[in-house]
Amino acid sequence: MRNSCNCTRQAARSAVINDFTVTNRAAGDITVLATRIFDGVQRRMDSAPCTVNIQSDIQPASLISAYTTDQRAWAENTYISEYNQRYQLVECDIVCPGQAIFNDAQGTEHSAYCTITIPYSALMMFPEDALLPAFLSCLCSASVISAVQNTSRASSFNAYLSGALAVFTSSYLPVQLSGNGQFYPDDISCRTAFTTSSNNTRPVFTNSQINADDGTCNCPR
Repeated sequence: MRNSCNCTRQAARSAVINDFTVTNRAAGDITVLATRIFDGVQRRMDSAPCTVNIQSDIQPASLISAYTTDQRAWAENTYISEYNQRYQLVECDIVCPGQAIFNDAQGTEHSAYCTITIPYSALMMFPEDALLPAFLSCLCSASVISAVQNTSRASSFNAYLSGALAVFTSSYLPVQLSGNGQFYPDDISCRTAFTTSSNNTRPVFTNSQINADDGTCNCPR
């Protein structure tokens, strides 16, 4: 039996929590929350099944093309179940933002935002001692090669696509950065040149025509 969860295996674990407030820090040290990747699965898709949902007030009659517009995607309807000591079975829908070109009932061509949903199932590793709960992060680049309109939903198409998909199990990890590596700009007093003023200073902008009478600039704008 599969149990629904928020991209995280909900079994009880002994999480390792370090107290960063008692460590010896040098002046200027900072701590940032970085993303750590624990596992990743890539998939080359050739005629992989998907669903295209068009977000438009105009009812589509036929789909001309659809493609992803942003490599970042997200997981929905996620189920994670025990498989063995090393892996968990991940089943979800990968949703990708995209752009669709379609014809209406009169044959007029339109363009609208769409989502491309790809079913995903794979064995993946999750951290046993993550400081914060692990989550799924997704990347996808794909285009639809054929589609048939869904009879139950006029704005939905059952389609096949080609492209690439990558899914990662990630978590946030506090990382301490040494203040010695930070850059601080010098005070301008450190860069003051000890020279005397001169009226015969060479002009920097040689193409500028300066009118000495009124002080206005006659440079072409």
